[in-house]
Amino acid sequence: MGDQTPDPYSPYQPNQEPPNSPYPADQAPPASPYPPNSPYASPASGYQQMPYASPTPGQYAPLSPYGYPAQPAPQNEQGRGQALAGLVLSIISMIGWLVPIVGVITAILGIIFSVLGRRSASRRTMATVGLVLSLIALILALGNWIIGAYLIYQQLNG
Repeated sequence: MGDQTPDPYSPYQPNQEPPNSPYPADQAPPASPYPPNSPYASPASGYQQMPYASPTPGQYAPLSPYGYPAQPAPQNEQGRGQALAGLVLSIISMIGWLVPIVGVITAILGIIFSVLGRRSASRRTMATVGLVLSLIALILALGNWIIGAYLIYQQLNG
């Protein structure tokens, strides 16, 4: 540690500070062969940039505090709630078909709300799924009702 050997790769000698300029005081640095460039100067070709037209008010959506454009306000679309109600009732009727009266009532209500919900463009698929499930549940509930009535008839007349 006490023995300090000079670094053979250092361009400076020990106990010598690096110079401020790589050129001697009587010699100026060589001039650049290229003309000075300004990022705002027009090119020498004579091309002039067309000025940008400022947007008219209301042309762009106002920015939200996070830098993204604000989403347009949702439109009051007909049938959005009915499509959701039809889907929920159809799911309930898929379980409720085991109880004939409950299954038939929820399936019929599911069909009505799903048909009304198909007016919604954004939830048309949801309403269609609700309609199909309600129709399947109605068929199952009616089949359960008919089989139950037949079995009761056989029991009474048996």
